[in-house]
Amino acid sequence: METKIQIFLRRIRQSTLIIGVFSLFWFLYRTGTKPSRIVYPCQRAAASNCYAFLLYPAFAFIVNFVKTEVPRAYNKISHSQKAPFFILIIMFSLTIISSGLAIY
Repeated sequence: METKIQIFLRRIRQSTLIIGVFSLFWFLYRTGTKPSRIVYPCQRAAASNCYAFLLYPAFAFIVNFVKTEVPRAYNKISHSQKAPFFILIIMFSLTIISSGLAIY
């Protein structure tokens, strides 16, 4: 039979938001005022945890927003303005992809 503490600890381990926040605090606390510590293995793991557990949910929110709001705005703009719109989307996507690769 599990105690309340064991249930609480299991919930913490299963919560991606809490893992991401703790990883961010660990990263900021251990890096401190010396940025050269970022290359340490524990710091790289904490940075990738922050990226995976905090940014991916934010990306999911952004994708949901894009799927609902952008088509409405896209239908309102003229054909001459659609090419820069697509270029902007492609550049934004490449920025997100390259920022994720920089961590690893």
